[in-house]
Amino acid sequence: MQSKGFLLALAALVLFALVGCGGGSSSSSGSSKASTRQRLIATTRVFRDVYAMAGLARRGTSTSSSKATSRASSRTVSRRVAFLLSALHGTRGVQQGLDPDTSLTYRLTVNSDGSGREDLFTDSTYRTPAGAFIWGPPQWSNGKPNTYPAVFHVTYNITAGNFAGTSGTMDVTLKDASGLNCLIHLALKDLQNDTATCVFTIVAGVADCTDTCTLGDGATYTEQDQTDDNGDIQSNVDFSDGWQEDMSTNTDGTTDETLTDSSGDTEASGDCQSDGSDTIDYSDGSSEDVNVDTSSEN
Repeated sequence: MQSKGFLLALAALVLFALVGCGGGSSSSSGSSKASTRQRLIATTRVFRDVYAMAGLARRGTSTSSSKATSRASSRTVSRRVAFLLSALHGTRGVQQGLDPDTSLTYRLTVNSDGSGREDLFTDSTYRTPAGAFIWGPPQWSNGKPNTYPAVFHVTYNITAGNFAGTSGTMDVTLKDASGLNCLIHLALKDLQNDTATCVFTIVAGVADCTDTCTLGDGATYTEQDQTDDNGDIQSNVDFSDGWQEDMSTNTDGTTDETLTDSSGDTEASGDCQSDGSDTIDYSDGSSEDVNVDTSSEN
């Protein structure tokens, strides 16, 4: 009887070890990796969403094989701001072409009161709608035309392409007629239920940005984006639970990412191309290819 009791006790201890230690550890590890994957993909996706909607995305538009040598060389007018300027400068009629920020074709219509819309399409024949940016007349300083600052309120909704499901608003404050000095207050929600509230400060065409974001899984973070002396965008992401991510977006639209946990250990790193394809390397030695815009495996 003693032998039987001993064997039963031993079996119970083994079962406890398997369930309490081995089983629990495996589940925790799987959950941690899933969270790591979600965060690396989602932060990059939101970054790309935000800059595409603001008209400041970089998608292989570099005109030189060498990097810019100063912040001044990265000066540019946001494409969204450029369309608003066309409204202020009396440009009328319809313009059309390719919108490189969204990779969709567009047809721009400006009205006599300065209001207008940029309609998006999936094809070069402008037959398949893909959403629009719509704005009303400018609000001039003290209600006096051509007196700055001028404010535009823009609503947008993307229904096709890599940014399908992205919608929100932009308040664009033009400090002068150049379009190189302005503020963009942007609110965004994407198909994965990520949300972001962003403030772009653009001085002499150089944009810095502050973001407050909530991912679809409930994780929250703040982000600081700054254009460095090479024209690249350096992003520092701070999650509310102590995780951090550093992103560097080059002038050709590619982004390097490094995600660390609250202890400072690197959990994953990524190399995202201008089309959204990303190769992610995890701390356990595994890797995968995904598209961050759609969160799908390649």
